[in-house]
Amino acid sequence: MKILAAIGSFTGIAAENASLYQKVKEMALTDSLTGVNNRLSFQEILVRESQRVRHSGHSVCLLMIDVDDFKNVNDTYGHLIGDRVLRDIAAILKFSVRKSDSVARFGGDEFVVLMPSADETEGLKLANRIQESIREWNAKEKVPGLKMKVSIGIHAGHPENADSLLLEADREMYRCKTFRKKKCQIISEKQMNLAVA
Repeated sequence: MKILAAIGSFTGIAAENASLYQKVKEMALTDSLTGVNNRLSFQEILVRESQRVRHSGHSVCLLMIDVDDFKNVNDTYGHLIGDRVLRDIAAILKFSVRKSDSVARFGGDEFVVLMPSADETEGLKLANRIQESIREWNAKEKVPGLKMKVSIGIHAGHPENADSLLLEADREMYRCKTFRKKKCQIISEKQMNLAVA
């Protein structure tokens, strides 16, 4: 009985350690505020997906999403509301993406979505879904007087440019934010059509 009790005790400790290890691992790869992947986790996914693209020849699409005037949100409404905005945007992204896509908080008020086996057209469709959900959030006046806006950069990577995926999506996002050119105009036109329909 003593031997069985000792074995049971060790088994319990081993199970508890395995559970704690899993929790620590999840904490290390998850953004504590929003519950999506953190930057470290995203970097691992990006490396893996870039390698897959080079070997398979399929495309991958990346969306870089930045909350417009987020500093003003914090300054005007306070950091607790700013945190709520980030959590709500993360929830919108998780709701909008496909099961195969990965959502991560890249840092501060920036998020990324990685879409395996997707091209730029599919990225634009996702961007439209995100913008539509944000319009719905704004219409509900979840925070009186606050209107969320995001800029979205979209870039599809192929075997020859898989390594520059993040850099190009980031450039597109800043073009969208600063100049309101190219894809942002396409997104804006589609958003206007959705608003009229």
